[in-house]
Amino acid sequence: MKQTIVVAKYNEFTGWLDQIKGWEPFIVEKGVHLPNEGRESLSYIWYILENWDNLEGYYLFVQGNPSPHWGSFINEINSMEPQDFKWCGCDEYSCSQDGFPQHNGLDIANFAKDIHIDIPEKLTFKAGGQFMVSASIILGKKKSFYEDLWALHEKYGKAPWIIERLWGYIFQV
Repeated sequence: MKQTIVVAKYNEFTGWLDQIKGWEPFIVEKGVHLPNEGRESLSYIWYILENWDNLEGYYLFVQGNPSPHWGSFINEINSMEPQDFKWCGCDEYSCSQDGFPQHNGLDIANFAKDIHIDIPEKLTFKAGGQFMVSASIILGKKKSFYEDLWALHEKYGKAPWIIERLWGYIFQV
């Protein structure tokens, strides 16, 4: 079973990948693969679109330095069992559809409407936008869905912080 860890990197030290077992690394490097914009969300979407015809197994999407939002990440990654979706990180948060209390002023409700997903009044998520997801769940949506997610970064200036809260709802878990 294929397991790939997709790392959204911009100038971070990724030597920690040498300690990861059972996951094949792929580094999406800002300034190399794509411009330094869109935070980790554009890196993840870029990877999905670039590899659409070859997606299989399980994917772990993480930041170049996962530790600020996921303290003991190396041990946890090395002991992970594949799952259709799993938030990865330390603390679980909740917010309203406008990002309150962590990031007030996010237009999460309209963003969700634009991508045709239903969301609750109170969203739960883990900070940092780090998660595991199966290829079958990713492929459960059309490629055009991810192209639309990419394009919405232009419409919504705060798209990365919105999507950070929505990954679990995008993958409907």
